[in-house]
Amino acid sequence: MRQANYSSLRAELVEFRRRVEQLQHGVVAHQLCRPVWARWLETAVLSGALEMPDFARSPARYRPVNWIPPRWDWVDPLKDIQAQVLAMEAGIVSRRKVVEATGYDVEEIDRENAADAARVAALGLHYRTSPGETQGARATPATRPDPGNGNGDGNGNGDDRDQGAAAADPATEELGVIS
Repeated sequence: MRQANYSSLRAELVEFRRRVEQLQHGVVAHQLCRPVWARWLETAVLSGALEMPDFARSPARYRPVNWIPPRWDWVDPLKDIQAQVLAMEAGIVSRRKVVEATGYDVEEIDRENAADAARVAALGLHYRTSPGETQGARATPATRPDPGNGNGDGNGNGDDRDQGAAAADPATEELGVIS
């Protein structure tokens, strides 16, 4: 590996991951998980733990399962998240798929976000972002005037109002700055 660099290593890593994903879907999910799921479902129905009146006539109707292996992490998590946000914004991938790849349930996350937002509103709290809003992964922090000079002209002229930040998107404001 004398001639190896980041790009060549990354290309090999991508190829390795593709092969592992083939094994995950073709062997683990298809040959192991699917039969286990079918047997579990049949046992649950026969024991009465699940009520499915027409299961005997069409058991295949109840068997479809979407096997989602864990998502591979990349070297730079920030760029990985930014790429996922861009893919969602472009409509290439759904938010549901991005969340499922992390191993979480999108409905559960939505319920938690709604509960968090309701609690924040009820308590009158204000954060940089709220759950469900764009989290600013691609955002550039807003430029704010120097607090020592009032209007940012360098001369200390003008009033003490924050002149440019009021129109800025709150998701792009720098941490620790409260207006």
